[in-house]
Amino acid sequence: GSGMAWGGRASGAARAWAAGQVGPRAARVVNRARRLGTTGVRGRGAFRDDTRISASEVVRVEDSFVALSTFPNRMLQWKQFRALGSCALALCDVAAGVFDGYFDGGSVHAPWDYLGGYLICLEAGAHVIDIQDRPLALGDPNARRHLVAAGTPDLLSELRKAAG
Repeated sequence: GSGMAWGGRASGAARAWAAGQVGPRAARVVNRARRLGTTGVRGRGAFRDDTRISASEVVRVEDSFVALSTFPNRMLQWKQFRALGSCALALCDVAAGVFDGYFDGGSVHAPWDYLGGYLICLEAGAHVIDIQDRPLALGDPNARRHLVAAGTPDLLSELRKAAG
């Protein structure tokens, strides 16, 4: 089956995604404050306002600019960090190479918080995981996930250590 989910306005993000049997097929996340729209279609790429986007190639945490949801259990020596408050917006910025990585401090995000940004990350070449290796592309509205994302596998591995 498929379904459509819509997010709210509290964080300044509007999220929409269409799901199929294997996860999201298409997504659009809008940053209302910056008037930026980010779109992903499975197998067709990711775009920000009609320009193709790709994830960062940063591999060392010391060189990284990271978005946080909460403070990690172990602080790393990243170059900079930001706490935005919207998982979907942060994941879209990882996909666009604005941030090199993202993580949250616990299993707090429901599918509607991240599925749009998750698909957009995958289409832009970024990597997104749950630190307990639970599936991300699911339709259970009661499920919560502990996300880590990065443009490269090396940076993802370092961020995962700090998030866990």
